[in-house]
Amino acid sequence: MSVNDNNDIAPPAAAATVDTVNGAGYVPLLSVVSFTKPFPDISKIQVFDEENFRRWQERVFSILDMDGVAYALTDLKPAKTTKKEFDL
Repeated sequence: MSVNDNNDIAPPAAAATVDTVNGAGYVPLLSVVSFTKPFPDISKIQVFDEENFRRWQERVFSILDMDGVAYALTDLKPAKTTKKEFDL
């Protein structure tokens, strides 16, 4: 077995070739990846039926926490802003 028999190794960058058609080079397109999270599926949250509030509360908090929005229940409301803060 010689070094030339090993086809698993990629050629050096200088030896890489570009396929051309009519003189135009082939450029691979990158796919667009969105990092935004969809709105949580609130259909999983059951309506409170006035029984076992503590259990219901824990379920709701769990669902919101899995979707990364439970902070809305625990964080304090931001302080009121004044108009002066937005003047340029």
